[in-house]
Amino acid sequence: MKPPVLRAMSKDERGVRVSWFELFYDLVVVASVSHGSHLYVEHPSWGMGTWLAASLVMLMTFWLLTMVSHNLYPGDDIGRRFLVIVQMVALVVASLSLGRGEEGLPNSVGFAALAICFASISLVYWRCGRQYPDTSGVARLLAPTSLLAAVIMGVGALLPSNGEVISNPITWAFTIGMLCGIVPLVFIVLNHRTTTEQINAEHLGERMGQLVLIVLGESFVSLIFSLDGLSEIPNPWYFLLDFIVVLAMWTLYFTGVVPAGVPATAARLRLWLAMHVVFIFGAIATAGGLAALTLIPFRDAPTTHGFWTPLPLFYVMLGLLGLSILARRPRVVLASDAVIVALLAALTALALWVIPAEAQWLTLVGAALVIVDAGLSAFASRRQTDV
Repeated sequence: MKPPVLRAMSKDERGVRVSWFELFYDLVVVASVSHGSHLYVEHPSWGMGTWLAASLVMLMTFWLLTMVSHNLYPGDDIGRRFLVIVQMVALVVASLSLGRGEEGLPNSVGFAALAICFASISLVYWRCGRQYPDTSGVARLLAPTSLLAAVIMGVGALLPSNGEVISNPITWAFTIGMLCGIVPLVFIVLNHRTTTEQINAEHLGERMGQLVLIVLGESFVSLIFSLDGLSEIPNPWYFLLDFIVVLAMWTLYFTGVVPAGVPATAARLRLWLAMHVVFIFGAIATAGGLAALTLIPFRDAPTTHGFWTPLPLFYVMLGLLGLSILARRPRVVLASDAVIVALLAALTALALWVIPAEAQWLTLVGAALVIVDAGLSAFASRRQTDV
């Protein structure tokens, strides 16, 4: 069975790898994501989970826009670094405010920070268009659309909030602004650049792999911070389980997804990116949920909170199943992943609506399924390598 075909890189692209400054940017993005994970540990609820998902989509939008600027327009001059640093600071401010209610900075501050993020991206692409006039088509598209998104976010900073969700004007401002930023990139730029083979697949694969690596590594931060200052570990079983489950996610991703590389067509590449968002969200929620459970002895276990269900594990395996399909892994591996996803969906339904009193035990069963699947994936990967 052949792995997905990677597009060939041009001579000018060879050797263009991830720079240390790009890695620093990834660390800042993951730190903002980890902030949401810490909040989830402190206030586990469906509302906080929804906020975490929205925050991740927002951060991944800016990550993708910034990554593509380095992918298509290699270079790391002082002007670009300054604009990216401005974006980093604004991203952190935005993560400290949007959706936080009375516990964080005002929403107006968050919208102003998002406006600064999009404005900095617009300037980055404007500069790239001037520096690379022969390939400035992407810059001529993304510079004005990012500027439009900045204007919309700036308007959002001035709008009043009515306390609702769907009917709230700031919700619509946020949604429209983010769509202005991401839709041209995902549905126009990727279409054209994959057709003309101008996406640096090596750079993109390395960036995404490093992002996942940092996310999984940072997942232990939630566990350590949650136990800070305690004289004992309230639930040592979940403490140990957190390590094993993160190792399982690490194994599943780096033995099955990374070796396959980046898809060559626009549609598959979009799905590849979407499945990464699902996987990262599930990984963050899983690590945060297990860290929260470490603080609660079994005898005091609540049965009404979502973090007691296998739902985050379902997201992890759903994302990995999609990535495994794109990687065209062996059928036995795909079948195993599909069965695990179906079982996790059933366990989640049981935990939420049928036997919520046993949700904590269903979560343990779900974690065991993921661990077993990781073992099967590692075994299959080793056999494929030996062959």
